Amino acid sequence: MKTLKKTLLNNLTLKLLAVVIAFFTWFVVMYNINPISQKTIRVPVRIINSEVLTGKNWEYDVVGDGYVEVEVSAKSFDLARVDAADFNLYVDMRYLTGSTNTEKRGTISTEIVNNTDIIKSYKVLSTYLEFKLEEIVTREYKINVITKGSAAENFIAAKEPTAVPDSIKVTGRSSQVDKISSVVYYLNIDDASEEINETGAPILLDSSGAVVEAGDDLKVTPERVQIVLPIMQTKMVKVTCPEVSGVPATGYTVSDIEVDVQSIKIAGYKAILSNVSAIEIPADVISVEGIAQTKTYIVDLSTLDLPEGITVVSSNPTVNVTVAVEKLKQNTYRISLTDDVSVEGKSDLHDYSFDTNIADIKVSGTSADLMAMEAANIQASVSVYGLDAGEYSLPLSITLPEDIILVNSVFVNVSVTPKETPEIPTPTPEEPTTTAEEETTTEEPSSEEPISEEGPGESTAEEPYVPGETEPEESSLEPEDVAEPVETEPTENIGDPVESEADLTEEGNV
Repeated sequence: MKTLKKTLLNNLTLKLLAVVIAFFTWFVVMYNINPISQKTIRVPVRIINSEVLTGKNWEYDVVGDGYVEVEVSAKSFDLARVDAADFNLYVDMRYLTGSTNTEKRGTISTEIVNNTDIIKSYKVLSTYLEFKLEEIVTREYKINVITKGSAAENFIAAKEPTAVPDSIKVTGRSSQVDKISSVVYYLNIDDASEEINETGAPILLDSSGAVVEAGDDLKVTPERVQIVLPIMQTKMVKVTCPEVSGVPATGYTVSDIEVDVQSIKIAGYKAILSNVSAIEIPADVISVEGIAQTKTYIVDLSTLDLPEGITVVSSNPTVNVTVAVEKLKQNTYRISLTDDVSVEGKSDLHDYSFDTNIADIKVSGTSADLMAMEAANIQASVSVYGLDAGEYSLPLSITLPEDIILVNSVFVNVSVTPKETPEIPTPTPEEPTTTAEEETTTEEPSSEEPISEEGPGESTAEEPYVPGETEPEESSLEPEDVAEPVETEPTENIGDPVESEADLTEEGNV
């Protein structure tokens, strides 16, 4: 150990001097010689003029990480100063080549921007940069508004919610846009009792129901939409069909109309709903033209012209309307012309009489209507307005109860005669008072006074003749005998229905 130490320390100054001289010598040699060395560096490739693709609705992806290797040669002392920033590598997208629209490649161009004096040479190990192109598409999707929850009691969402606008446009790469299967908006209506009006962003869903995020690759226009849902009050109302249209087959009539659903649920705003108590099926919806048997019609109430603001909300808005038809039956009713027929337009200058006192009215109707029918229900009249004296056959104007039909027209014979002018009695003059001298004097008849061949008290004036009456004959009856009533034969009842006409000829005076 001592020997080694002695050896190292022996001539120490000379030994240190030798090391310094050796290092200096190496430095001088290396500085004067400085051999060329190489190294490989990774340089990013820039993309220029990419707008030629995006302007044509194309997007691109670089295959790989977008870096290429560059082999650089420089003197050993300078090589360490060379890095990627000394190079500008780029691909001009105007000059892409390739056999398909989706796979292209571009030639890499290279420039040295720094350390040009120390870089002896370089080599880009990749000549081309590979690209995958994808078309940019825009597709429109209808917004499907899905309600969640239930409105408050006796309230309902009377119709489908409305989205404004009702669709959106999605723009992006075709591979991303093609993932979208539907666009929805979830609307919560729990305990709602008034109109809902809100705005929000619709949700993009794929075919499995998963959400497709609208990020940088997808642009949604508009991003938010307005959702409106009227909430209306509900009410149960009855359904009626009072009338139908058309005429059944000859000899038949509608006897009954029956609706199988007594009530149905409707919805509307409170002010309107309070004025609606029933839904009436219009007559023109159901035609019975030409039918001869009972028929059932299916009516969809939701298609009717309902009051504005009213909607049918029952799960089944259809009803069955059964129209029963019945063959008509006939009956004849007898009325009194003098008692049951009013004469319209009579003149004070004439008398009016019928040649008979009865008329048979033949009618038709259902069994039930005919059973309830009475002769007293028949209202009849005859018009003699403007008629002069004479004999006339005039039609009766007949009004019958509803649903009773007149089968035949009825004519009556009416006699119009001038009224008899009443005789005005001539007053008897009082006898003058005479004196005794005058009583003894014989009165000479005037030569100008006509001599009557009739006896005293007799008159030559004839009684006026009244048409329709016979001349009065002298009667030997005493006045009290004339005043006695004359018994007549009883006549049949008037007003009951008859099966055949009776031959009655007694005259009826009006």
